[in-house]
Amino acid sequence: MQGDVFVDLTPADCLGATYVRLPDIAYWNPTPDFREYLRHVLSSPMRRAFFTPYSLALTKLLDRMNKIPLNFVNSDYSEIEIRKCYGGRLHSTMQLLYPPVNIQAWRPPVVDVPRTGAISVARFSPWKRHDMQLQIVGHDIPLKMVGGARATLEIETVRTLRRARRDNVKIFDNLPFKELQQLLWTSKAFLHTADREPFGLSIVEAIAAGCIPVIRRCGGAMEVVPIRELTFSVASEARTILKRSMRGDFDHFLPQLQDHIRKFDEATFASRFLSAVERAGVKSTQLKTSP
Repeated sequence: MQGDVFVDLTPADCLGATYVRLPDIAYWNPTPDFREYLRHVLSSPMRRAFFTPYSLALTKLLDRMNKIPLNFVNSDYSEIEIRKCYGGRLHSTMQLLYPPVNIQAWRPPVVDVPRTGAISVARFSPWKRHDMQLQIVGHDIPLKMVGGARATLEIETVRTLRRARRDNVKIFDNLPFKELQQLLWTSKAFLHTADREPFGLSIVEAIAAGCIPVIRRCGGAMEVVPIRELTFSVASEARTILKRSMRGDFDHFLPQLQDHIRKFDEATFASRFLSAVERAGVKSTQLKTSP
């Protein structure tokens, strides 16, 4: 393998390092899809029995991860989830390094642009809980659902949502970047319903775009929005917060939130990454990443 430094961006599913050469750096992001898969295969004695050979191989791969010199994690919440998956086998120190966001790209060109309705931006995967968004907005709160839909399950989710036939809900799948910008710049509130999101990059982008975020009280998203008044546990609570957001009741939080998300910008990521690499004694030139 060529390159001075091998950065592994693939241990998202906690499968461990499967390479002949161990990575110099690993950047972790546990996906809820994998967590749900594990819950399914371990839900009965028969499934656990079939899973045993895979589990033994997985354990060996996981043990290798303790030998990686430098481990980053994309949120405090993610570290907790990763260590749960490992069941105490992971002894490596993990350093918090939030994903980089090009915050400036999402700043609206006109500050006082008229804003109406709510918007959500998320891949149309089941764990993003677009069905919950329908419960929240009912038949009266205007909502623009924006997201990617390429996998079979994602495409089916879009079909299901469209069959609901809500006049107040507009669905945009695979929208071009410029059009997404315009929708965010003209929306008042941002609705995020993902189930235990590891981080929540789209929330950062929405805040930069000037939207008031309304998020579930779980996962790494709470590290992006550390204001309890903007978080919810159930649909009825979210509906109340969303209505108040669109009335402007929470506008005073926006300057605080926009100051908070500076820690997620690209320059901060680059600075912290290179500083950690140098402290760990890893060469910081000619970085090579895994796909």
